[in-house]
Amino acid sequence: GQAAEPAPEHVTSLSEQELILVRNEKNEVESAKRSLEKERSDAEEVLHNDWSPDGAFLALKDKCFSANIQQYTYEVCMFDNAKQKEGHSSSDLGAWGEWGEGDSKYSVMRYKDGGGCWQGPPRSMKVSLLCGEDDYLVSVAEPSKCVYEAEFMTPLACSAEMAQAAKEQLAAMTAGHSSSDL
Repeated sequence: GQAAEPAPEHVTSLSEQELILVRNEKNEVESAKRSLEKERSDAEEVLHNDWSPDGAFLALKDKCFSANIQQYTYEVCMFDNAKQKEGHSSSDLGAWGEWGEGDSKYSVMRYKDGGGCWQGPPRSMKVSLLCGEDDYLVSVAEPSKCVYEAEFMTPLACSAEMAQAAKEQLAAMTAGHSSSDL
């Protein structure tokens, strides 16, 4: 048999410094790839979710609103999740599930399959959307065990008819008053 040829002298092993550079470059490429995958996933979510017929509720995506009620802080992150916080502990009240049903489907957001509840159903929250000037969590109640109901005010819940009615109501209230009376 033939003896194995010795490795050519010009082949050298990578130095530790070169290995570190290669490893760092690989990490940067993987990080960029993850970032692009997240962007793609977010874009697909925007395209495929139901943001209402005119898409208006997309403006609330990734926004969280909270209200302090008794010893609790309730937090609703639109199209994401709902939580009840007390001190350092937090209870999962559900993940974004779906819109309500029927003609006023887009006036109710349902958060479902929250944390387990002692001798009760998994926690859930129904958020009723009310027409109002600003975005804020108005109230939260627990009408039955581990079933929460909240009211969220937003101008996005206002229909053109509601806006016109509000203008007419305001006009009626200010009619007969001079501007110095206001």
